[in-house]
Amino acid sequence: TIKKSMKIFLIAFGWAVALSIGTFFLFLSNLSHHLNPRDVMSEFTRYGATIGSIGGLTIGIVLMWTKKAIKPSHVALLTFIWGASFLAGLTIGWQLFLLDAQSEIFSRGMIVGMSIGGTLGGFFTAILLHQQKLLNDWINISLVTVGWFLALFDGSSLIFGFNFVGIPIIFTLAIITSGMIIGTIGSTIMFWRMR
Repeated sequence: TIKKSMKIFLIAFGWAVALSIGTFFLFLSNLSHHLNPRDVMSEFTRYGATIGSIGGLTIGIVLMWTKKAIKPSHVALLTFIWGASFLAGLTIGWQLFLLDAQSEIFSRGMIVGMSIGGTLGGFFTAILLHQQKLLNDWINISLVTVGWFLALFDGSSLIFGFNFVGIPIIFTLAIITSGMIIGTIGSTIMFWRMR
């Protein structure tokens, strides 16, 4: 079996890839269409589903490699859960942004949206793990949910809490670091509570 530290690293790497791909497509559409901040948020909401799906796929694949109870259908379900969770969370964040379209509000909307996406994704992941008898009670379900909330809050705060956009190399490093933070915090707590 794969050691716990390798599982955590693989999930962290998957989240770094997910954020990098989502951000890359966001900037490509921004460069080609010269979007205003409102349109950028709309585009990022769409790419949020991509980010969540890749993150969920990574979680599912690592769980399938390490736990016999997790089947390919569960991997597909986790991919869908995380994609839909991010889409829902970032849609709520976008609505917050629409109240006052400023860069500060954009950042807050993104942090709120990604945190909601992490909470929803973490909760439904925990429910799936509970159904497969890999989590044994509601306390563990709650801890896994809180773990993924903290992961997404911390990771998104690093990206959107500071203005790195004018310094491309630092922004790229912030994206990769944020993905690693998200995957590390969320999966560490998840594996800590699993049987």
